[in-house]
Amino acid sequence: MYYFAYGVVALNYSKNPLYRNMKLISSEAWVYGRLYDTGLGFPAMTEGESKVHGKLLQIDEEQLSALASLAANFDELNEPFRFTLHSLPVYTPLSAYEALVFVYEDAEGLPPIEDGIWR
Repeated sequence: MYYFAYGVVALNYSKNPLYRNMKLISSEAWVYGRLYDTGLGFPAMTEGESKVHGKLLQIDEEQLSALASLAANFDELNEPFRFTLHSLPVYTPLSAYEALVFVYEDAEGLPPIEDGIWR
């Protein structure tokens, strides 16, 4: 299965023990959505029509379980931010994939990142 990483994870996936064993499929990938700055050092993506840039990684069931646990812990510690895993089309220069993506449900009041790239 595939996982689309954007934001902090996309920038530092090879240095993070949770992500570094995931196989990189494409360092140039994007989904259609909208990226926002949470003001806490990480972005939040909602569904939408703009491009959000990131990396496409291949993951296994164990890695998926670790990601889901991480998201649940994160949600508990960082109210009101709530992320859920959605299956969305992800595009690369060569192909399209269906991948899991963490999506934030409500970005009301957060400033958008117009170019869809977290720096």
